[in-house]
Amino acid sequence: MKGERGGREKERIERGRRKEERKKKRGREEKEERERERERAREREDRRRESERGRQERKRREESEEKKKRERGEREKRERERGKRRRERENKEREKKREREGERREERGMRTGERREREERERRKKRREGERERTERESKRERGEEREKRGENRRGERREKEQREREITSGSIWRPATSRGMCDLLAPLMVILDDECLAYSCFTQLMKRMSQNFPNGGAMDSHFANMRSLIQILDSELFELMQQNGDYTHFYFCYRWFLLDFKREMAERHDVQNILKIARELVLKVQSLMDPK
Repeated sequence: MKGERGGREKERIERGRRKEERKKKRGREEKEERERERERAREREDRRRESERGRQERKRREESEEKKKRERGEREKRERERGKRRRERENKEREKKREREGERREERGMRTGERREREERERRKKRREGERERTERESKRERGEEREKRGENRRGERREKEQREREITSGSIWRPATSRGMCDLLAPLMVILDDECLAYSCFTQLMKRMSQNFPNGGAMDSHFANMRSLIQILDSELFELMQQNGDYTHFYFCYRWFLLDFKREMAERHDVQNILKIARELVLKVQSLMDPK
């Protein structure tokens, strides 16, 4: 029994010793592993610092090269400006030199030409004196004839002026119903008919229809209102645009159109019949919109 106990005790001690050795061995391995890890970390840190130093060095080199380039560019620019100023000074000096040479040549030419000019002036003076004496004799003879013509011209102008005054006093002054714009309606009739009486009778019939467009009538306000309604219904975007840009919805710019019945604006450049047809269709469309029945 004692031998068995001693054997078990020895086995237990042996197991404890082996366990202790394994623990020590594991501790040494872990310590070595930590040492290796620290060594690798130091190597990584050294490599990082080395790369950082390399980047900083490259950055410093690039900055120094960039600075040198800027300085070189500024130096070249200053050199170009100095060369430009030098060329400008040289050109100015050359121009001044040419001007001085030209002035000298002119002075030399003037000295030689002054004598010729003096002689030429004397000859001209003698010639002018002779011509003056001859023209004085002729002018005395012509002056009497001009006085007679001037008197006849004044009498003719006086007669024309009196005739115009008679026409004005017998016409427009005593007919206040005439106003500006009527002549634009009468002029085509005069050109086409070439007869004052016939043109006047046609104009009288025309004014029976259009007299309300002139200041004594009140048709213009209704024309403006109709135009405003047409634009507002048929083209609301245009109406809003006219309100935004200065408010042109009073439609005063259409005054001449209504006053002359669109004759001046459409007679020569447009197909009037087609335009009137479109206008009638638009009026019918507006009426149908306003009166759905």
